[in-house]
Amino acid sequence: MDDKCSKAQLINAYDNSILYVDTMLDSVLDQLRDKKAIVFYAADHGESISENMHLHGTPREMAPPEQFRVPMIVWASDKYLQDPTNRSNFERLQAQQRVGKTHRHVELFDTILGCLGYTSPDDGIKAANNWCQAPATASSAKAL
Repeated sequence: MDDKCSKAQLINAYDNSILYVDTMLDSVLDQLRDKKAIVFYAADHGESISENMHLHGTPREMAPPEQFRVPMIVWASDKYLQDPTNRSNFERLQAQQRVGKTHRHVELFDTILGCLGYTSPDDGIKAANNWCQAPATASSAKAL
């Protein structure tokens, strides 16, 4: 831990960063509320403040779970959800969340494009990484 900052100061700084992100997300969602939009937000890493004397950047095999289990938010506007395919994709995401399914950052690329209805014939978008992927591949998806 940094000798110049107390644990209370580190926690306060972390809490303030969460407050800032919350304010920023609120602003983004307000700007998109009346548009056809879906938003993905994921922290790049968590933070452990003095758990086993580690801060972020600790190798995964040594890092406490607080560093690599990070929050993620997926939000969709009412206009986005008016499309039946988009609604079913979003409901699929919600169902995964309800059962506690975890995801990885590496899946975001495939998921964002997949939730927008794109596929690729050469596995450029991996269906297995697409959280919006229907159980059977839809033939109506837009190919890149």
